[in-house]
Amino acid sequence: MKDPTLVRLVGGILALLVVASALGAVLARRARSDAARATAANLNARIRAWWLMVAVFTIAVWTGGIGSIALFALMSLLALREFVTLAPTRREDHRTLLWSFFAVTPLQYLLIAIRWYGLASSSETAIAGLARAPATSMPAGSSGIRPASVPEKSN
Repeated sequence: MKDPTLVRLVGGILALLVVASALGAVLARRARSDAARATAANLNARIRAWWLMVAVFTIAVWTGGIGSIALFALMSLLALREFVTLAPTRREDHRTLLWSFFAVTPLQYLLIAIRWYGLASSSETAIAGLARAPATSMPAGSSGIRPASVPEKSN
């Protein structure tokens, strides 16, 4: 980290976290009721989570571009995994999800890491088009996504 503004920013955040941790410890010691202890425990858990987030962010910035790309790739895969667990999926979706997890998303970040931005952005468009193509060619009576109806020509 050679940028003095960034060093001051990280230093300020670390100072705030030290103060917050100290206050959380004092609150936890002074808590008398069960509700107060639960509130202090919740506050201290959130402060510990912030310590972890700041550490991960600092490491990503400190390692330079590749650390940031790796962090974003990891967050993208975790977010995609969370989305898939919440979204209703069918057996037919598994192949697409497999490709998305283990080929498409890592390939996008690889292209960004090697600074091939043009292919990265155009491949996103191509992949989106390919992903939509099977859905639009399904028969209307299938259980999948139905194609949009085509308006009739007026005379």
